[in-house]
Amino acid sequence: MSIRGTFQLGSDTVELPLTSLLATHVTSSNPSVATIRVERGPNERFVSVRVDGKGRGLANLAFSNSLAGVALITGSNEAVSVQGLIVTPIAGISMTIGSWAAYGPTFAAALDVELRSTILSDEERAYIGVHAVFSDGKLAVVGPQHGLSLSTAATSNVAVDGQWISGLTTGSGIPLVATVTNLGCRGILRGYSSVSVLLPVPLRVAASLSAATITTNDDPILSASEGVGVRSYVNVALQYASREDQVMNVDSRLVIDADSLDSQDLVRVDYTTEGPFLVANGPAGTTEIIIAFTHTSITTTISVTVIRTASINVIVSPCPAYPGSTVFFGGPASVECTYYCCCC
Repeated sequence: MSIRGTFQLGSDTVELPLTSLLATHVTSSNPSVATIRVERGPNERFVSVRVDGKGRGLANLAFSNSLAGVALITGSNEAVSVQGLIVTPIAGISMTIGSWAAYGPTFAAALDVELRSTILSDEERAYIGVHAVFSDGKLAVVGPQHGLSLSTAATSNVAVDGQWISGLTTGSGIPLVATVTNLGCRGILRGYSSVSVLLPVPLRVAASLSAATITTNDDPILSASEGVGVRSYVNVALQYASREDQVMNVDSRLVIDADSLDSQDLVRVDYTTEGPFLVANGPAGTTEIIIAFTHTSITTTISVTVIRTASINVIVSPCPAYPGSTVFFGGPASVECTYYCCCC
């Protein structure tokens, strides 16, 4: 409820807000039907008056103060019921201010507000506003305190997080369902709406490996050296014409296919919080890995090679060398190193 006073001097009139001054003078004739609640802001300047319905029936709301001595405004409150829900996706807001015109001692202008329900990028999210519609035509904001939850059957298109949704793949008419479980006596209420997602189209995908060659962790020679690792991290980014590259390493829409082109079962894909990586299964060889996505048809491939120790060539020479000494090339052999073997 807001309180405004109209003042007149001759033919001039002006209307001023008086809620903060006169809020405590509003009364209800029947507190079992409706009560008055005054809420004040931190600095006491901003005051609101709320009428809370308590039960069915009729209550008269009256305003009076010691200055006027009479009731300036009179109203009544009747029981109303919830008729349904209005679900409004808001991905963006644009406002246009019209021409200014004199309004008493002040000026006013029309403000046109347009709500956009289409998500236009991966970084953009849409807020889902939900309002209850009452039998008297009034609206009330509905939130988590009323048992509000949002859901969609199109989980491949959008992701729901509380009252926010983000776009995963391009699509139109994506259905949304708002469910309310704690709003009056109506039990469970549902409202329906839809949203669209129009994501920018990437030009190409850039993919690379932290190591083009890996070995198995059970190879006693290679896995112990510093030159060959046992895993290779996959780095992926989408490239666009008019925006920065989008790193996709930990994006849920990234698909790494290590099976379709790997007839020898050389590698497999594992994941960490930093992104995916390749691990050698056992056999040696070279294979192709397919990089794909669930929201775009652009793909690419990268090569990885698995190596294993096949044999050991042993070269033995005197240490230190002396005149007439020779180097012995033993070829493939099994070598046992001892305390006395200093150059082998």
